[in-house]
Amino acid sequence: MIHENKDEFIKTLGRASKKKGFLLPLIEKDYYLTLILSRIYELSENLVFKGGTCLNKVYYVYYRLSEDLDFSMILPHYEATRGQRRKCIQPVKDKIKKFVEQFGMRLDDAGNPGRNESKQYVFYFVYQSALRNIETKIKLEIGLRFNPLDTIENRPVQHVFLHPFTGNPLFDGGQINCLSLNELTAEKLRASATRKIIAPRDFYDIDFVLR
Repeated sequence: MIHENKDEFIKTLGRASKKKGFLLPLIEKDYYLTLILSRIYELSENLVFKGGTCLNKVYYVYYRLSEDLDFSMILPHYEATRGQRRKCIQPVKDKIKKFVEQFGMRLDDAGNPGRNESKQYVFYFVYQSALRNIETKIKLEIGLRFNPLDTIENRPVQHVFLHPFTGNPLFDGGQINCLSLNELTAEKLRASATRKIIAPRDFYDIDFVLR
């Protein structure tokens, strides 16, 4: 993997930063987000990508950078019981430690990841920055509330980590199951209307999509 050669990795980040105009630490986090997304299917084929990062990595490449990964998990029934939700998420819990370690990251042991009667699971992945002597976290959130209403899309994950001479991608971002653009936009509208604390990113995303 690119980050295993620190000097070349920093050069790669520098090229991407110059190309897109984002700060190096944000580009570095985007690299690790992309690695995770490229193999997220290993955790479960029932994970469906959503949220602002989905808009950025799938539909509108690099209009802004996001720091978290949001997924829904397909449930066996529309109104699944708590026991059914726990059964659905268990394979992910069993695999997630080894999954993240393949990228040179570690799973942050922050206690029980389950919340809201097993309707939400939150995991934190930690990587050592090549730019600064600090550890940085990536939040992975999986919701088990309801199934997508629109048809699930399968689309390529986009990135700008390219060979300096050929311009070809240095690694395959893979394909990912994700919400349709219509449903993503509807979720953003719902979030902007129901949050107790206003999140400016919701309105920024909605404005960008509508333009």
